[in-house]
Amino acid sequence: MMTLRWKGIVLLAAVLLLGGCRGGEAAGGKLPPKEVQPPSSSEAPAPQTLEEELRQDTVKSVQVAQIPMGEIRRLPLLADRPDDKPIIAKLAEWLRSAAPGEPAAVDEKRYSEVRPHVQVGIEWADGRSAILEPVCTMELATNLTDCHEQEGFVRLYRGGAAEPETIVSPELAGWLNRDYRYETVGVLNDPNPRAEGVSAQGTLRLVPASEERVQQLGAPSCIGREDDYRIAGSYDLTFQPAGGESAAVRHFDDLSLIRPDLQPFAMKRVSFGSFEAFAFIPAYADCHGIEFYLFGVKDGQAFPFSFQIDGAVRPTFDIGPGRDFAVADGRLLVEGGISAGMDYPIRYTFQPDLQARTMQLVRQEEIKP
Repeated sequence: MMTLRWKGIVLLAAVLLLGGCRGGEAAGGKLPPKEVQPPSSSEAPAPQTLEEELRQDTVKSVQVAQIPMGEIRRLPLLADRPDDKPIIAKLAEWLRSAAPGEPAAVDEKRYSEVRPHVQVGIEWADGRSAILEPVCTMELATNLTDCHEQEGFVRLYRGGAAEPETIVSPELAGWLNRDYRYETVGVLNDPNPRAEGVSAQGTLRLVPASEERVQQLGAPSCIGREDDYRIAGSYDLTFQPAGGESAAVRHFDDLSLIRPDLQPFAMKRVSFGSFEAFAFIPAYADCHGIEFYLFGVKDGQAFPFSFQIDGAVRPTFDIGPGRDFAVADGRLLVEGGISAGMDYPIRYTFQPDLQARTMQLVRQEEIKP
């Protein structure tokens, strides 16, 4: 089994679960809740085996937490709510019939751990609790995610435990992955560059500085196709001169990329004659304007440009969808997109200032047909 990197999320979910659950009825709506007296300070509860703990007949509440990237959405199922009774009864039945199991060891060269898209917290009427999660992996060569529904593997954390056990229940695994499915978030730990800009003087590389969280968009829009990927993490941009040592250029905290695949991509090279520049575009598509960073390379060194516009300084600028960069008379030409209230796109002309490392806006004009 692979080491879990999201134990903190599990512990947090358990705390929230115990603090937010309410009283209820029997799981099937027929049996009254058992009267459970809290043990005295001198009397510790007798330990229970996994089978005994899962055979509790009264479920007080169920807390479903859907987990997209960095966000948690919770949906409580309560035993005293009529619409929730049959769901809770089924859940209790699956837990009673589940058997201990262990999925096969994962080849970490071929597969990556995948964060679960859903967690289910359960509290029984006697105060015991558990958290359930699917067991998911992603094949690195194909980017396909498998949550092992047919095998029926489910991870079980009892009483807020940090380490899970594994049970086998195809019905329960199918319920987790079908009824409460959300976009699966993969976790990549790949040291290879995410983006590169290659010049005669050296190479710019965008290198992950943390694990990367990967999630498909799930629906087509102006920011990408349904099967495009949102990739998020912290990154270091470095420059390695030809025959020299790599040096840091910039650090990005919690940067979000949108790409059609998970392969490294090339930065856009723009030549000014006396120096080169590379446009780094985190998201390749957008509704109105595509944000980009610009980095200069000269005399074996790389540095970031900022954009000076009407006295304000910005680290990025936008280029219109489907537009390209151009250089005329040593100046950078950027054609913007069209947003609400505009009849025509605007062409922006920037004068580079290498000493100040800025691109100064010197002209803007409408682009009329």
